[in-house]
Amino acid sequence: GSNCHLQLGGEMPILHSVVLTSQEGLWIDAVVKTPQLLVNRNPVRECELLPGDMLEIGEFTFVVEEKSVVTDSSLVDDTENEQVDLRELSAEDLVDLLNEEMATIETHETAQAAGAKALLDAAADVQRKDQSQHDLHSLIAQLAERATELDAREATLAKKADHLQKAQERLEEHIEQLNARFNEAQDGGDEPFRKTA
Repeated sequence: GSNCHLQLGGEMPILHSVVLTSQEGLWIDAVVKTPQLLVNRNPVRECELLPGDMLEIGEFTFVVEEKSVVTDSSLVDDTENEQVDLRELSAEDLVDLLNEEMATIETHETAQAAGAKALLDAAADVQRKDQSQHDLHSLIAQLAERATELDAREATLAKKADHLQKAQERLEEHIEQLNARFNEAQDGGDEPFRKTA
């Protein structure tokens, strides 16, 4: 499309993929199914990109040559954190967990916003170029399918937000317990308590 940074031409759809860059890494998200996006010869809809990865879109081939890509395991759809018993975590671990979950949510929201903007730009481009009715229906169907996938991603984010809320509540309990212990120690309680910062 005329608004894309990289224009392949030929029989390519107006918008094929969105590449997202952030401090957490480099990601690609295919907006349409055809031509199929291949990363290292494997068909994907979205995935993390690393230096040396080979991308194929139709007859075009690219190689990722980013000098440094920071990988972050929180970007991967990982349910391990959801299985952690929050009662067994220390206050420091809970703070770390909160930070990780918030970074994951922020990354997903950024990707969602970028994808939605690209889709809207593509739809506007279709109207400007007055493409055939068949192409327009095809693009609308692809946009509807992508919207369904974004809804599923939003449900995952809601689940993570719920887990984040529970972790925050557990952290508040830790703080209240520490405060109670500190007050008890100041009032001449038996349990020694050392104040740290």
